[in-house]
Amino acid sequence: MQDISVHIKKDTKLTVEDSLQDFFKPETLDGDNTYWYDEYDKKVSATKTLSITQAPMILIIHLKRLALEQKI
Repeated sequence: MQDISVHIKKDTKLTVEDSLQDFFKPETLDGDNTYWYDEYDKKVSATKTLSITQAPMILIIHLKRLALEQKI
């Protein structure tokens, strides 16, 4: 079983498929959000990517539709 939480953005016409593609899009870690690399003993820029390598028997997709206590 696998569950993921996908943000649904306000005032957009994105489909669930578009939101899932955005969820799995690579993210660059830099600035205040840099990655600590033990081997070099310092912070470095990096890219983080989420993926599902093996399809689960059950996939739960939680659609996060709230923004500052407002329902989207």
